Amino acid sequence: TTEADLAPVTNGVAYFGSHYTHFWYELDREPPHALLRHSTEWCLPSDAGASRCEVVQFVTGLEVAHGGGHVVLAYGVNDCEARMATLPVEEVLRMLDQGVKAGRQVHDLPDRRRR
Repeated sequence: TTEADLAPVTNGVAYFGSHYTHFWYELDREPPHALLRHSTEWCLPSDAGASRCEVVQFVTGLEVAHGGGHVVLAYGVNDCEARMATLPVEEVLRMLDQGVKAGRQVHDLPDRRRR
């Protein structure tokens, strides 16, 4: 799978208005682990067509594999199937940069921990 294979987010929504999408994010490795950057929304391509995605799709696992050159994604489709996809790390980093280029702002959420 390459970034070109990842479907852009379309107008498809579920019966009750759900809209499943994904995005990558990078956190600072030092506490409090601030959000540094994130990608634009994306989804994995559907069997119905590479430019489409299922209405219900969610990544449930991620592993860096192949000597650090790829990420393996485990994901669910329509609450019925489990699938896996492999994506080069270079594509993930490129997608993070595109989120920045698209002018997406990074906002930290307020600290809601109980004191």
